[in-house]
Amino acid sequence: MLSEHSTGPRIGFVPRNQIMQGSGSRGARACGWLLGVLLLPGIARGQAPQTPPPAPKQEKPLPPLESAKLPARTRPLLDPRKDQFLAEKVFVRFQEKVKPEKGEPYTPERRILEDYLKEYLRRSGHPIVERPEDAVWIFDGSFEAAFRTSLKVLDSAAAWKYSGTAVLLIRDSKGQLVETYELPDLTEANVKSEESAVLNLRRRMAKLFWDKVTLDGGKLTNREVVELLGALALQPSEDDSTTADAIVQKLAEIGLPSVPYLLEALTDNRVVRLPSSYPGLKGRSLDDLRVYHIADKALEEIFQKVSRMSLDISPEDVAAQKLRHLVISGWENEWRRFCKPFAESPMRRPRPARKDGAEKGTKPESPDSAPPRAGADPPELKAKTQKPGSPREDSPTK
Repeated sequence: MLSEHSTGPRIGFVPRNQIMQGSGSRGARACGWLLGVLLLPGIARGQAPQTPPPAPKQEKPLPPLESAKLPARTRPLLDPRKDQFLAEKVFVRFQEKVKPEKGEPYTPERRILEDYLKEYLRRSGHPIVERPEDAVWIFDGSFEAAFRTSLKVLDSAAAWKYSGTAVLLIRDSKGQLVETYELPDLTEANVKSEESAVLNLRRRMAKLFWDKVTLDGGKLTNREVVELLGALALQPSEDDSTTADAIVQKLAEIGLPSVPYLLEALTDNRVVRLPSSYPGLKGRSLDDLRVYHIADKALEEIFQKVSRMSLDISPEDVAAQKLRHLVISGWENEWRRFCKPFAESPMRRPRPARKDGAEKGTKPESPDSAPPRAGADPPELKAKTQKPGSPREDSPTK
């Protein structure tokens, strides 16, 4: 639940003034490239079989934060009817080809690199168009993957390894090439299936391409925001008086254009090296403060809502990571109110069931091939007229 200075999964956003308070491994040998990928479950010698753990208790909804605990607003609340972020139109086309262990090369039923890049672009405010002549930027790419080897256990394949290469060309509206990105010979090992290995390889390549497009200083990079976030993890010089608090304020002044980068930074685990007055940091290890904590603070400042983020949400704690995921989902829901391309993404609608018989030369994708989808549908847009000094909301979904 986010507050008006809050973000939650429907952790909910709270307005500023409401914070969330052995296998019997007989003779098992590991294959070098599979180490850490294949795990064979079992029971250690001399140890009785363990009963299955009890079913996890259903988590109770987080209680709303008390109004008295919410910080006051520090800037006017944005109005989604007036404050909308819209970037340039983009056309995306990606050709994909896979050579399996057996049989002829095929084109996957879904073009994962194309779908993922489109969704990354929508989250950054770019409308996706169907024709290149309607676009300001044209993304044209190709991907090829081939089976490399497999691990056999009792004469059956237990893991598969694929390698792939990909190229992404970015052209302007006149067809002039402006940027070229290449990913040479990446590999992926998987114990689930051949299709899953190919799927994960394409997912990883899509994210690598997106990082290059948005962080490498090209035409679609917001260099000011990238430099501000990068400065958080750099050791300051003796005469450098920059603080993490000052960077939060600069990002808030930039406003909506910084939000796509801040959403990405919510998964950045780097330690913050700049001085900070982050709540609860005094008396704790400075290494507890990570870039994602500061990104969350900047989002709180921009949207004047309160999230349930805290220093107790650490990268090492599995349970805490569930809370972080809820916070990210909450901020994405909030962003959809101000970013129409992201709110109207077709990836948020369930896909119709595939009819029997795939097209010739295609293979069906596994059920988990859809791009990441976080949170529920965005709420109805409501006008907000609160002024600075009044308490922030408990949840952006209210």
